[in-house]
Amino acid sequence: MNYSAKYARRLKKYSYPLIQSNPYLLSAKSSYRLLFKRRKEYNTFNYPLLVTSGLQRSGTHLLDNLLRNHHQILSYYGELQIGKPNKYHWPDLKDETNLKKRFAALLPRNMVRNYLGLRKYHKSNSAHDNFIFDFNFFRKIFLELEKKNENFIQRNTLNNFFTAYFNAYLNCNHSNFYNQYKYIVAPVPGLTIMKKSIEGFFKDYPDGKIFVLIREPLIWWNSAQNHTKNLKKHGLERYEKTLANTRWAFEEFKNRVFAVSFDYLIKNP
Repeated sequence: MNYSAKYARRLKKYSYPLIQSNPYLLSAKSSYRLLFKRRKEYNTFNYPLLVTSGLQRSGTHLLDNLLRNHHQILSYYGELQIGKPNKYHWPDLKDETNLKKRFAALLPRNMVRNYLGLRKYHKSNSAHDNFIFDFNFFRKIFLELEKKNENFIQRNTLNNFFTAYFNAYLNCNHSNFYNQYKYIVAPVPGLTIMKKSIEGFFKDYPDGKIFVLIREPLIWWNSAQNHTKNLKKHGLERYEKTLANTRWAFEEFKNRVFAVSFDYLIKNP
């Protein structure tokens, strides 16, 4: 991929001082070289997806943080919110024949808040502020790869999404461990509320896995009431659905769905 002299000047003007002043990144010179290299080439990340799920405040992100420390795990940053109308739904893109509309349909809701000018509605996560995410590069890679997906296989579309996503973090060199990864791991709280979402996930990822966090109901309620909207209206119903769907999925998708006790996880991380 070629980059113009104008782009190089802009990158030097805005990105170089940021990298130079941040002690947590690579050296400024090394980071600067990496930024240009990423604009010219990228690696594909077509790995099975391992999802951590369960109701909010059940330990979903705790398990995700434990898993991402493994050297064979490629970790998605934040919650994976690619479903519509909300994150509880697994995406179904078969009716999106236009590539740009397909990209828009798959665009995570939390990414829209972060990178398209709506940060005031999003609580910034300082752990990710050190990474430079090029949204335009993300979109460009996705559209280039998706042109090759002529017969539309949704798994290929999701592979293209993750390839574009991880390469768009310009100063985070995932390619160093390219041949060591076995799974992409991402938290999707609430995915197990709907059977249709579980079926949709395994349709796209027959080689994927779901870890469902289960927490003792009274302790979960006390923790969730300060973080979950409409808990009194929907909380118990969603808790019961999660339990029922987890038991069903455990039988339906052998060795691909695992229930994890939050209390056990705390005692034996």
